[in-house]
Amino acid sequence: EELLYEDLDNDGFGSEIQAACGVDNAIDCDDASSAINPTAIEICNDLDENCNQEVDEGVVNVYYADIDADGFGNQNDVVFACEVPAGFVTNADDCDDSMATYIDGDGDGQGGEIMSACGIASTGDCNDANASVNENAIEVCNGIDDNCNVEVDEGVGFNYYADADNDGFGNLNASIVACSMPSGYVENGFDCDDNMLLYTDLDMDGYGGQNLDACGVSTNTDCFDFDDTVNPGAVEVCDNVDQNCNGLVDEGLLISLFQDSDGDSYGNALVTIEACELQNGYVLDSTDCNDLDATINPGATEVADNAIDENCDGQIATIVIEHELEVFISPNPASEIVTLSTNGTQEGKVQVFNMNGQLIFESMLTGSSMKIEVGHYSNGLYLIKIANKKYSLVVSH
Repeated sequence: EELLYEDLDNDGFGSEIQAACGVDNAIDCDDASSAINPTAIEICNDLDENCNQEVDEGVVNVYYADIDADGFGNQNDVVFACEVPAGFVTNADDCDDSMATYIDGDGDGQGGEIMSACGIASTGDCNDANASVNENAIEVCNGIDDNCNVEVDEGVGFNYYADADNDGFGNLNASIVACSMPSGYVENGFDCDDNMLLYTDLDMDGYGGQNLDACGVSTNTDCFDFDDTVNPGAVEVCDNVDQNCNGLVDEGLLISLFQDSDGDSYGNALVTIEACELQNGYVLDSTDCNDLDATINPGATEVADNAIDENCDGQIATIVIEHELEVFISPNPASEIVTLSTNGTQEGKVQVFNMNGQLIFESMLTGSSMKIEVGHYSNGLYLIKIANKKYSLVVSH
């Protein structure tokens, strides 16, 4: 009769405990785990999966001691394990496991920060891509830490001073050391106030000119900084000089003069100058209508029937009326139309003048009456002249 054995993990392999209804073998070395039996595949886990009384045979890994902790192992110092033990690595590349070595990428005899299996012991190179940069190099002014002491251009840079107001003068209390002048800095520290522009005041009148100054005044409104009587606070006098620097000369002080070419003391309104006082050949009057003839001016006596306006009133004297015309104006005051009626039918010139003496209407009276439209006239008093008679007209709307 065949003996049967318990198979608790149901892997087809029994333990050494006999059972009434089991399997016909007793070769399972761990009947509590179905992953452990004579046909299981050995894995690296410090267990005997295939029940051959060997642990991790054929699957254990080789690791190499890394005494100097540089990531490279010693081929002569090994252990076998499933996982990397502390102090061991997977490679055997280290040339000397008693000390860490470093890559010398630029070949200057000093290594950088990257470890190497067979490099050099020195780690004084702070830039292993530049052979001119290492702890033995001489510092030069180039914006680089040449000697790897964590300072840049120490002892070889130049002092530059902040120029906040951009006037060319620097602040002695705000400086930096650099190889070349940075933007916003200058070589001097002369500025008395770097927060505002100051200007040279050569004449010491408290107003500066246009030249910037390290320790001048805050204004630049002096238009002539060589004379302390010329500045924005000065009083203008009539001397052809702009004393108060407002761009105007003798403003408010000049008088208008008119050319008097014919010497009749009446000036030509079309030829004028401004001056501080009377000038030869000029007068204050501007009413001469012919400045080339001394007999023609507002003070001259009118001569009739010579086609000349001697007194500059815009009229040429004539004697054409055999008898005086009596004129009637209605309505007066007028608002739209005024009618002129005479006591006869003789011809005569009708002229209307405003209060400024300007001629605003002119026509010939050829009958005993005529109408004049005054609706477009401004309210006021007007002079109607008919031949040598003068009448008043009031316009009111």
